[in-house]
Amino acid sequence: MADRIRYYRDLRGLTVPALVEAIHQTTGHRYQRTMITKTEGGDRRVSVHDLVAIAAGLGVAVTDLLMPPAVDPLQPVHTSASADPIPAETYWRWLHQVGAGPTGAMAESVVPVDPIAHMTHLLQRHAEEVRAVQAQLPTTTPRKGTNR
Repeated sequence: MADRIRYYRDLRGLTVPALVEAIHQTTGHRYQRTMITKTEGGDRRVSVHDLVAIAAGLGVAVTDLLMPPAVDPLQPVHTSASADPIPAETYWRWLHQVGAGPTGAMAESVVPVDPIAHMTHLLQRHAEEVRAVQAQLPTTTPRKGTNR
């Protein structure tokens, strides 16, 4: 990912201070220049929060930073999503959940999601959790100053 951050920063003609400012302008978060230089140098792990902020500052999708560099769609790329190298296009499709995508264990992890159905499911699950917590609460609350 470090090389992708540098690639897009160079492509945009941004210095490290300019990228830090772009992150601040787009997200409102302040980062130190050393965060970018250490990330690009591979000396710092990137949290999901930082990944989203960096992508926003660069004006790219998060998945663009996750995609290993490849010149040819059939070029094998090494990823943490598969034990063996896979074609770049297959990995891209998996990241974006487009078309056929990968095979084997990676294919089993890709579940096409209808965004509205997914959100409805999450809201229903949250409502069930709230009801379960409410059921454990006492039904009456003693008033202040009373000995119940």
